[in-house]
Amino acid sequence: ATAGEQVWASHPRALSYAQQARTDNRMFRAGTCFLTLKVSIRDYDVGHCLPRHEDRPALLILGDSLAANLALTIQERLPLVDVQQATAVDFKPGSDSSEAPEVTDALVRTVVEPLLAGPDRPDHVLLYARWEAKDLAPLAAYARSLTDRGVRVTVLGPSPRFYIGLPLILAYSEMTGQDLLPILQKKDWQDLDSDFAQALSGSVSYISMRELLCPIGAAGCTVHLNDELLFSDTVHFTPLGARYVVQKLRLPF
Repeated sequence: ATAGEQVWASHPRALSYAQQARTDNRMFRAGTCFLTLKVSIRDYDVGHCLPRHEDRPALLILGDSLAANLALTIQERLPLVDVQQATAVDFKPGSDSSEAPEVTDALVRTVVEPLLAGPDRPDHVLLYARWEAKDLAPLAAYARSLTDRGVRVTVLGPSPRFYIGLPLILAYSEMTGQDLLPILQKKDWQDLDSDFAQALSGSVSYISMRELLCPIGAAGCTVHLNDELLFSDTVHFTPLGARYVVQKLRLPF
């Protein structure tokens, strides 16, 4: 065995953390309902991604890879709802899509905007992305425009972010005997959550990911259950993390 293999072998718990640094692309429905830079708008599967039945309410999920990360789990939680997914790389709902990648702009112009303007628009829209401060004003305006059309809107706020992937943070913490999480978890997202909550309260249903994952009085944010991690990298949820979050979401169905 190499020296590196011997080090990992002597720290089995650290190794178990590091081995969870895997993203399951099936969660995102990448290439069909989540458009990446490797595909084009022709790959978007309207029939699969935008189910619509007359006798069911519809929930449309819009956003980037974070929205895609939760969409399938939300669909599993709401079997009697037509959960629709229109997600793409760097898709920030409300922001100018012409500044986004071409495939994202195409999704907005040819799929999302016609759907929301048409007679079959969904009853409810859920917006979620890797929010930054500059996204707040256009997001608030976009949410108001949807509300004015009679569409109910839920916004998931900024999420925990880490400087390196959570699996490696916990693995290195285990190996060094030092808790690296407070150092390697970014702080700015919590202040951003406060700004989003203040600006969006009253006009939409706002769900604070800080309150959901980092409740007041807790020692910190919930990032694992026993030794099973909730995050697979710097921002995305593991299947367990997605289930943990989705079961806590206040959804009107």
